[in-house]
Amino acid sequence: MGSEFLNLMPVEEVLRLYSRFRPVERTESVPLLQAVGRVAAEPVVSPEPLPAFPRALMDGYAVRAGDVASARESAPVVLRLRGEIRVGERPAFDLLPGEAARIHTGAMMPAGADAVVMIEHTRAAGDSVEIARAAAVHDHTLLSGEDLARGIQMFSAGRRITPLDVGALAATGISQVRVRARPVVGILSTGDELVDMGQAPGPGQVRDTNAPVLSVQVAAAGGAPVLLPRVRDDEAELEKAVEQARARVDLLLISGGSSVGERDHTAAVLARMGPAGLLVHGIAIAPGKPTLLADIGGIPAFGLPGHPVSSFVVFQVVAAPLLRRLSGETRAPLPRSRKVRLRANLVGSPGRETYVPVRLEEERGVWRATPVLWNSAVFASLLFCDGWVRIPAGKEGFAEGDEAEVELLR
Repeated sequence: MGSEFLNLMPVEEVLRLYSRFRPVERTESVPLLQAVGRVAAEPVVSPEPLPAFPRALMDGYAVRAGDVASARESAPVVLRLRGEIRVGERPAFDLLPGEAARIHTGAMMPAGADAVVMIEHTRAAGDSVEIARAAAVHDHTLLSGEDLARGIQMFSAGRRITPLDVGALAATGISQVRVRARPVVGILSTGDELVDMGQAPGPGQVRDTNAPVLSVQVAAAGGAPVLLPRVRDDEAELEKAVEQARARVDLLLISGGSSVGERDHTAAVLARMGPAGLLVHGIAIAPGKPTLLADIGGIPAFGLPGHPVSSFVVFQVVAAPLLRRLSGETRAPLPRSRKVRLRANLVGSPGRETYVPVRLEEERGVWRATPVLWNSAVFASLLFCDGWVRIPAGKEGFAEGDEAEVELLR
């Protein structure tokens, strides 16, 4: 079976396979403050105009623009002061020609007024006010519906809701949002050598670190992680666990057992779990080559490398995009990256997309990246890095002093 890893599939080809998997169809209505990070299940339409009334954007005087068209510092226009309008109250009067009204930022404009002159260009004198600057229609005002018109689509189904969206939703009175259910992601650790993270390892044993890391990665990508009971390096036990898991999850992540050793049973088990068999047996990525993908009766299942850095990288680069598809998200997240200058050479793995962890430091206004010595089995590679540089499969690497793009992980 070892020879199968000689035919590594490029990452972009793996991503194209995801079209066979349908997004989760379950939906639920959640309070607005719980909707951040969730994916809208239907278009969201503004139920009312925003603002609901014309309002002032500056402290000053509400005026009729035509009355102050000739106003200037050397020849101010004098208007009769009609009254004052405070925030939160309806004006008690209409503004007639030749009149002005003291108004505060956010207050409702009186009928008849069509502009605001900022207070620094005015001088009050008893029951009148001098206007020393001309105003155009709608200066320093916001019309009803100018921000959002009633009935306008605020965003479409498939958009992940962010803190930026909450203000507009709250302002238009939307307190509940229908969202897609979070895909349930089962995390199944395998290995005779594994013990719980709170347990002291015995001779030859190690703590299971991949399961907790994958759990928080899944949650950050919009899924609902479920830690499944760990299984030993036993093919029959693994097959039973996968059979039980696929009935309750939308995506299955199997940690360990994806390589070609005599105790690596994941490939054989997944190949028997559905008519499609294994879709991917090895990816052209470093670290993370021994990665599997199968369609087990319509449920996607990944076999992830047991080495912690490999597992982390493969989830971020390969599994997270599939999870976002299952979530119903229609737009990939915007990249979080930074241009840097390299302090050392970076060398890629021949024929494989390579991810090199780096540490960032600012030096006289220039961000510089230093590679972190890494090994796919060592967590310190991630603990001391701020991001990684992607070296494409066809590129040998980057030279010291080159400009490169770092994808930020913190």
